[in-house]
Amino acid sequence: MRGRFLGVGVAVPGYRIRGHRNHRQVVDRLSGWSDVPLAEMLGDVLGMAVWIENDATAAALAEFYQKDIIGLYRSVLVLFLGHGIGAGLIAERDLFAGEHGNAGEVGRLFPTGQPRPSGIDLLHLLQAAGEAIESLSEIDALQVRQAPLIADWIERVARQLEYAVITGTVWLDPGAVVISGALPLAILERLAVRIDHLVAARDADYRGEIPKVHASPIGSSAVVIGAALAPIHAVTAPSNGG
Repeated sequence: MRGRFLGVGVAVPGYRIRGHRNHRQVVDRLSGWSDVPLAEMLGDVLGMAVWIENDATAAALAEFYQKDIIGLYRSVLVLFLGHGIGAGLIAERDLFAGEHGNAGEVGRLFPTGQPRPSGIDLLHLLQAAGEAIESLSEIDALQVRQAPLIADWIERVARQLEYAVITGTVWLDPGAVVISGALPLAILERLAVRIDHLVAARDADYRGEIPKVHASPIGSSAVVIGAALAPIHAVTAPSNGG
């Protein structure tokens, strides 16, 4: 069976460490993966090539390959809301990693310890409101009962992400912005609409193209799909002559 695989893609919630392109600082719940050569370790165990990608970068790859995106745009900015907040960049139909492999680390714009535009932030707010939930997947069932709290959260997060979208579009000039993440589609859609309105209002006097803000139809699955696509994209991307 191994001979039928191009390789394995692995999505990791963490950034590359200074001086070590194959070492990452990952979230606390996966602390054993921090500062170790993941590609070599997993490759030795699996007996095949391994591609390691940041989870938001993997999500960006999956979102780019959606039929409503890949056929229309060459460059896309993807914001992924999960346990943190990250971004992935597709530039001219290829992943843009940056000089040190950490392009899209937008979480640095929102200091830990303060309200952040992340799924886990909403989870904590719902817990503080008395909801006995432990995972992001449980938020969907609370959309009616906690409608006012969720509406306030969406407004605050939309204004936070407006800043990230504006700065990202100024530098990348993407054809589209995608709001993705481990949240219910209805919440992602409301966020996308609100961010779209905020950005359009800010740029009311700008006569250039303004990217449309989309909500992801695949949500948290984007990370898994993107990881699976990583080996294929690596050998077919424009930068590799594909």
